[in-house]
Amino acid sequence: MARVSLPMWPMGAEQGSWRLVVLGSEDVPALVEIERRCFPGDPWPAQAFAEEIGNPVSHLHGLVDMTHDAPRLLAGFCLFWHVGDEVEVLNVGVDPQWRRRGLGKVLVDHMVDCARALGVTRLVLDVRPSNVAARTLYQHGGFEEIGRRKRYYANGEDGIVMCRWLVQP
Repeated sequence: MARVSLPMWPMGAEQGSWRLVVLGSEDVPALVEIERRCFPGDPWPAQAFAEEIGNPVSHLHGLVDMTHDAPRLLAGFCLFWHVGDEVEVLNVGVDPQWRRRGLGKVLVDHMVDCARALGVTRLVLDVRPSNVAARTLYQHGGFEEIGRRKRYYANGEDGIVMCRWLVQP
Protein backbone atom coordinates (compact mmCIF):
# COMPACT_ATOMS: atom_id res chain seq x y z
CA MET A 1 0.00 0.00 0.00
CA ALA A 2 1.35 3.41 -0.94
CA ARG A 3 2.45 5.76 1.80
CA VAL A 4 2.78 9.51 1.55
CA SER A 5 5.55 11.81 2.74
CA LEU A 6 4.68 14.17 5.56
CA PRO A 7 5.69 17.84 5.19
CA MET A 8 6.76 20.23 7.94
CA TRP A 9 4.12 22.89 8.60
CA PRO A 10 5.93 25.88 10.13
CA MET A 11 3.52 28.00 12.13
CA GLY A 12 4.03 31.25 14.03
CA ALA A 13 6.18 31.18 17.16
CA GLU A 14 3.09 31.82 19.25
CA GLN A 15 1.52 28.64 17.92
CA GLY A 16 4.62 26.48 18.05
CA SER A 17 6.37 24.57 15.30
CA TRP A 18 4.11 21.74 14.25
CA ARG A 19 5.11 18.68 12.31
CA LEU A 20 2.90 16.05 10.76
CA VAL A 21 4.06 12.59 11.81
CA VAL A 22 2.88 9.03 11.34
CA LEU A 23 1.39 7.89 14.64
CA GLY A 24 2.09 4.52 16.23
CA SER A 25 1.11 2.40 19.18
CA GLU A 26 3.01 4.68 21.57
CA ASP A 27 0.57 7.47 20.63
CA VAL A 28 -2.63 5.57 21.47
CA PRO A 29 -2.99 7.02 25.02
CA ALA A 30 -2.71 10.59 23.68
CA LEU A 31 -5.13 9.79 20.84
CA VAL A 32 -7.68 8.39 23.28
CA GLU A 33 -7.38 11.48 25.47
CA ILE A 34 -7.91 13.85 22.53
CA GLU A 35 -10.79 11.69 21.30
CA ARG A 36 -12.42 11.78 24.74
CA ARG A 37 -12.14 15.58 24.86
CA CYS A 38 -13.41 16.04 21.30
CA PHE A 39 -16.25 13.52 21.36
CA PRO A 40 -17.25 12.95 25.00
CA GLY A 41 -20.51 11.22 24.11
CA ASP A 42 -19.09 8.70 21.66
CA PRO A 43 -15.26 8.47 21.69
CA TRP A 44 -13.32 5.78 19.89
CA PRO A 45 -11.76 3.27 22.31
CA ALA A 46 -8.02 2.55 22.45
CA GLN A 47 -8.60 -0.79 20.72
CA ALA A 48 -10.04 0.93 17.63
CA PHE A 49 -6.95 3.14 17.25
CA ALA A 50 -4.66 0.17 17.85
CA GLU A 51 -6.41 -1.81 15.11
CA GLU A 52 -6.07 1.09 12.66
CA ILE A 53 -2.32 1.27 13.26
CA GLY A 54 -2.01 -2.27 11.92
CA ASN A 55 -4.49 -1.83 9.07
CA PRO A 56 -2.68 -1.69 5.69
CA VAL A 57 -5.22 0.74 4.14
CA SER A 58 -5.16 3.07 7.15
CA HIS A 59 -3.19 6.31 7.49
CA LEU A 60 -3.00 7.79 11.00
CA HIS A 61 -1.15 11.11 11.16
CA GLY A 62 -0.77 13.62 13.94
CA LEU A 63 0.35 17.17 14.57
CA VAL A 64 3.20 17.24 17.06
CA ASP A 65 4.74 20.38 18.59
CA MET A 66 8.45 20.10 17.81
CA THR A 67 9.37 22.72 20.44
CA HIS A 68 8.02 20.49 23.21
CA ASP A 69 10.38 17.94 24.76
CA ALA A 70 9.44 14.33 25.47
CA PRO A 71 6.82 13.18 25.84
CA ARG A 72 5.85 14.68 22.54
CA LEU A 73 2.84 16.97 22.52
CA LEU A 74 0.09 15.72 20.18
CA ALA A 75 -2.39 18.49 19.37
CA GLY A 76 -4.49 16.77 16.73
CA PHE A 77 -4.79 13.85 14.36
CA CYS A 78 -6.40 12.61 11.19
CA LEU A 79 -7.26 9.06 10.27
CA PHE A 80 -8.20 7.99 6.77
CA TRP A 81 -8.35 4.92 4.57
CA HIS A 82 -7.03 4.67 1.05
CA VAL A 83 -9.17 2.17 -0.84
CA GLY A 84 -9.12 2.06 -4.64
CA ASP A 85 -9.57 5.53 -6.06
CA GLU A 86 -11.02 6.98 -2.87
CA VAL A 87 -9.88 8.29 0.50
CA GLU A 88 -12.40 7.79 3.28
CA VAL A 89 -11.90 10.12 6.23
CA LEU A 90 -12.68 8.19 9.40
CA ASN A 91 -11.74 10.56 12.19
CA VAL A 92 -10.26 14.02 12.71
CA GLY A 93 -9.69 15.64 16.08
CA VAL A 94 -7.93 18.69 17.48
CA ASP A 95 -7.53 18.87 21.24
CA PRO A 96 -9.88 21.65 22.45
CA GLN A 97 -6.97 23.49 24.09
CA TRP A 98 -5.32 23.85 20.64
CA ARG A 99 -8.39 24.87 18.63
CA ARG A 100 -8.86 28.19 16.82
CA ARG A 101 -5.23 28.15 15.65
CA GLY A 102 -5.73 26.74 12.16
CA LEU A 103 -4.66 23.20 13.06
CA GLY A 104 -7.90 21.64 11.82
CA LYS A 105 -7.32 23.33 8.46
CA VAL A 106 -3.77 21.97 8.40
CA LEU A 107 -5.12 18.44 8.94
CA VAL A 108 -7.83 18.76 6.27
CA ASP A 109 -5.37 20.28 3.78
CA HIS A 110 -2.92 17.49 4.60
CA MET A 111 -5.49 14.79 3.88
CA VAL A 112 -6.29 16.45 0.53
CA ASP A 113 -2.56 16.60 -0.28
CA CYS A 114 -2.19 12.92 0.67
CA ALA A 115 -5.18 12.00 -1.49
CA ARG A 116 -3.63 13.79 -4.46
CA ALA A 117 -0.30 12.03 -3.86
CA LEU A 118 -2.15 8.70 -3.72
CA GLY A 119 -3.85 9.47 -7.05
CA VAL A 120 -7.43 9.20 -5.85
CA THR A 121 -10.44 10.95 -7.38
CA ARG A 122 -12.22 11.99 -4.20
CA LEU A 123 -12.32 12.12 -0.41
CA VAL A 124 -15.52 11.22 1.45
CA LEU A 125 -16.54 11.52 5.08
CA ASP A 126 -19.50 11.42 7.43
CA VAL A 127 -20.18 14.20 9.93
CA ARG A 128 -22.92 14.86 12.45
CA PRO A 129 -25.39 17.63 11.58
CA SER A 130 -24.86 18.93 15.13
CA ASN A 131 -21.09 19.30 14.58
CA VAL A 132 -21.32 22.72 12.96
CA ALA A 133 -17.63 23.53 13.50
CA ALA A 134 -16.51 20.39 11.65
CA ARG A 135 -19.03 20.91 8.84
CA THR A 136 -17.78 24.48 8.38
CA LEU A 137 -14.16 23.32 8.39
CA TYR A 138 -14.89 20.71 5.73
CA GLN A 139 -16.89 23.17 3.60
CA HIS A 140 -13.99 25.62 3.69
CA GLY A 141 -11.78 22.70 2.66
CA GLY A 142 -13.84 22.18 -0.49
CA PHE A 143 -16.16 19.42 0.72
CA GLU A 144 -19.82 19.50 -0.24
CA GLU A 145 -22.82 17.60 1.09
CA ILE A 146 -23.81 14.73 -1.22
CA GLY A 147 -26.24 12.80 0.97
CA ARG A 148 -27.42 11.68 4.39
CA ARG A 149 -27.36 8.41 6.27
CA LYS A 150 -30.45 8.12 8.45
CA ARG A 151 -29.77 7.30 12.11
CA TYR A 152 -26.09 6.70 11.30
CA TYR A 153 -24.67 7.44 14.75
CA ALA A 154 -25.26 5.42 17.93
CA ASN A 155 -27.45 8.17 19.41
CA GLY A 156 -29.73 8.08 16.34
CA GLU A 157 -28.36 11.24 14.76
CA ASP A 158 -28.12 11.24 10.97
CA GLY A 159 -24.76 11.34 9.22
CA ILE A 160 -24.11 13.96 6.56
CA VAL A 161 -22.04 12.49 3.73
CA MET A 162 -19.58 15.03 2.34
CA CYS A 163 -17.27 14.75 -0.65
CA ARG A 164 -14.24 16.63 -1.95
CA TRP A 165 -13.70 15.84 -5.62
CA LEU A 166 -10.14 15.95 -6.90
CA VAL A 167 -11.23 14.84 -10.38
CA GLN A 168 -14.70 15.92 -11.43
CA PRO A 169 -17.06 13.01 -12.21
